[in-house]
Amino acid sequence: MWDKFDKRTLDYDSWYDRHPDIYLKELDLLTIDSPGPKLEVAVGTGRMGSRLGYDVGLDPSLNSLHMAQSRGIDCVLGVAETLPFAESSLGTVLICMSLWLFEDRRKALEEARRILHQDGKLIIAITYAESPLGIEYAGKRDADPGSFYGDCWLLTREELRTIIEETGFTVVSEKEAGLDTPDVWAVVCRKKPTS
Repeated sequence: MWDKFDKRTLDYDSWYDRHPDIYLKELDLLTIDSPGPKLEVAVGTGRMGSRLGYDVGLDPSLNSLHMAQSRGIDCVLGVAETLPFAESSLGTVLICMSLWLFEDRRKALEEARRILHQDGKLIIAITYAESPLGIEYAGKRDADPGSFYGDCWLLTREELRTIIEETGFTVVSEKEAGLDTPDVWAVVCRKKPTS
């Protein structure tokens, strides 16, 4: 699935240029006070992380990482399910519009929990399956399995909440981006206290 992003990196990156209003609203949505060091998982070409002050970006697409590095992100090749970071070593983990790409979402959130400080934050930017945009993405997935949306299996709000709770997090806030339709949400989570 990730090879699409290696082969079409420029096409992916140009989305931000073609949709500047959405990009700016998403940046505003994700401007959240959060502790460092900060990691963006599935950083892609670094458009979000570089503007939001993230220190490190992880991605399985080497071509995307080259672009992210050119934007000032320290880059690590890897996947969300096996994060190459020490336990309790980071203050914030951002998963921005990419949770639907992970092979094992539960394992990815377990890994995020493992590497976060006890007072750290997990921030998930997401489009829910039941939203107008989620329904549109499902149509694109079904119409063209070879497109970026070919692996687009979005979660409902309820499914995301279940995974968050089951992986040891609790939701502390949720906010919508302020688009014409309620399509992009930021869900901020904290680790549940250990007993």
